[in-house]
Amino acid sequence: MEGQYAALIIDLKGSRKFDDEMRNEIQRYWDETRKILNEMFLDTMEFEVDFSGGDQIQGLFYTPEAAYLYYRLFSMCTHPIQTHGGIGIGSCNIKLAGKHTGGQDGTAYHRAREASDLADADIGYPILLDSNNIDRDRIINSLIGMAALTALRHTAHQNQIMLLTELLYPVSDGFVRLERDAFSKNSYQLICLKNDFDKKLEDPKKKALPLEGVAKQGSDPFVNARIRKAVKTKLPQNHVTEGKGWGIPKTLEEVLGIKYQSINTTLRAADIFNIRNLSIAALEEMRRI
Repeated sequence: MEGQYAALIIDLKGSRKFDDEMRNEIQRYWDETRKILNEMFLDTMEFEVDFSGGDQIQGLFYTPEAAYLYYRLFSMCTHPIQTHGGIGIGSCNIKLAGKHTGGQDGTAYHRAREASDLADADIGYPILLDSNNIDRDRIINSLIGMAALTALRHTAHQNQIMLLTELLYPVSDGFVRLERDAFSKNSYQLICLKNDFDKKLEDPKKKALPLEGVAKQGSDPFVNARIRKAVKTKLPQNHVTEGKGWGIPKTLEEVLGIKYQSINTTLRAADIFNIRNLSIAALEEMRRI
């Protein structure tokens, strides 16, 4: 992919249905979330993700894997607010010095915009990728579309379990290089931010969601769990299984203080391992671009 980039564009879906107060709250949350994710993905970006319009953010990455992984974490953090997104692979031949991503242009951005305009959860594709290779794109989009659509149907509880699983056992391992200490620090910040946002959306009379306990504990238990988590290397197989990382339920039990059986029930009901496997399969296809 020499000389090419991956542009990412994410739009708020159905922005007109929100009143001004809620739209302002969503934009504030998006702004804080993208700043944390920008720190996590700093070494993977040519231009950081920033607002390019009222309800739109965009950025430029060195690889499609990094762009997709950024989108994936962003969509987990912003659930249940629906988005539609596009990833475009191509050039960035107009680079304006001193300007952020909104001041740049090229085929990567054109394809990302076209993909974002076509993406729609109602037709099964909340996110689309355009690499100008229709045969390859059909495979990748089927994988990332199914993963995104399944995650979109999660309850608030399931969504938080999936986010925590991702932060403890990121599928990014092996696909992009993210600095470990910065990832752990920023992961805990994401947890606190997500907990505060979901509390505003949920009925206060309902049982507390999983991340509230993690946020109250402070960063040490979470960071320590990331450091001591077991890593087991699996031999290549003719199907993807890496999404079901060894030790995930046990680590979640320790961090959340929720019974092992309850954790397993949520992981199965939410199809979290299958979502992770679909994402890994898509990332492996993206490597071939």
